[in-house]
Amino acid sequence: MRQISCQYSNSFLDSSGSPSPEREQTTSAPQVNISTPPEPPAADSSSLFEALLADPAPWDLSFPLDVNSSLSPCRDPAALVRNDNAQLYPTGLISEIPSSLLSPDPIAQSPAAALTNHSMEFIFRVLRSWPKMLAGDFQTPPFIHHSYIADGMTLPQSLANCFTLVKMWHGQCRGAEDLVYRLILNEANSLLNKLDDLDETALLAILQAIVIYLIILRFPGESSRPTLPPPTLLHKIQELANHAANMGLFLQEEREAMRPTWTAWVHVTSKRRAVLSLYLLHWALSVFHNAPPLDCRQVGFMPAPAAKILWQAKSEQEWNSLYIRWLARWDGHGYIQGEFDQIRPGIKMEERAEKWLEEADEFGMIMMSIVNATDCPLPTFAGH
Repeated sequence: MRQISCQYSNSFLDSSGSPSPEREQTTSAPQVNISTPPEPPAADSSSLFEALLADPAPWDLSFPLDVNSSLSPCRDPAALVRNDNAQLYPTGLISEIPSSLLSPDPIAQSPAAALTNHSMEFIFRVLRSWPKMLAGDFQTPPFIHHSYIADGMTLPQSLANCFTLVKMWHGQCRGAEDLVYRLILNEANSLLNKLDDLDETALLAILQAIVIYLIILRFPGESSRPTLPPPTLLHKIQELANHAANMGLFLQEEREAMRPTWTAWVHVTSKRRAVLSLYLLHWALSVFHNAPPLDCRQVGFMPAPAAKILWQAKSEQEWNSLYIRWLARWDGHGYIQGEFDQIRPGIKMEERAEKWLEEADEFGMIMMSIVNATDCPLPTFAGH
């Protein structure tokens, strides 16, 4: 594998403080035999899969302690790309657009930097829709499995609180934004102080809730400017991501190319998607603020987002049959995140990448959006 150039600086944040031990009360966890993750070596796809058996290095998802000193002034997310085609729209329509939404004049960007900027905007656009999905009671974001909200299922307390606060945020009246923001910030901090002695069910629920809270704290309301969540909160989220990775992101059956139970697979796949969601948010925040992004090899050890047909299977019986066929299709060696780095610019991809893309769901498409963008220079804007 080539040495990608998306490695910029060391961690965003020095470790400080320790969370207070407080166990979250929730339902008993399923028996999930999760293994800890390694990093893939520079080798072919079979060697990459064999790397899953190696010992992992600690995964660092950190922000700088003095985060504001390393960030450029915040830009409105809708004002990042020059609007050269404004004359195509009626003058009356353009005059009604708030000035904060009109694009500034960016310094001439290379195509590579423009790609990075576009990928960042795409990620924010998609992730901003996730809290509204929860509030609408129609579907779940692609990192929360449909079985968790099936009839008769009781949500873990942290996720039940999240659903409730999201509905409050979505229905907030103008002028109540600060109240809702404080409630969500307090709940996020409370959850992040409960990392000790969590079982797997509680840990996953907290991960999922924190993803939603971080999106809301970044985009508090329709009338609010985007905000950078407090550095102390970002530090705690780093600890949560590290803790989740250290607790394991693999099943033993996955290492042995065997079929796990549906319950265990749903759990670990949901956990991986939540961790990758935090990575996507972190990467987009880094690009938005012209700050050093994560080294994209830090998630290279993880399996790529699961096939749509497996994620959407309606029953264990259906999933069992599909998973056996999926294992045979991949000869037991499914696609992993580190292989995305082998994708070169251009239309055609190598066979394994194309096979994975054939299977991908909407979450996989988000990951695909940053392929070739993570090793590009950051966009530079006038006035920064």
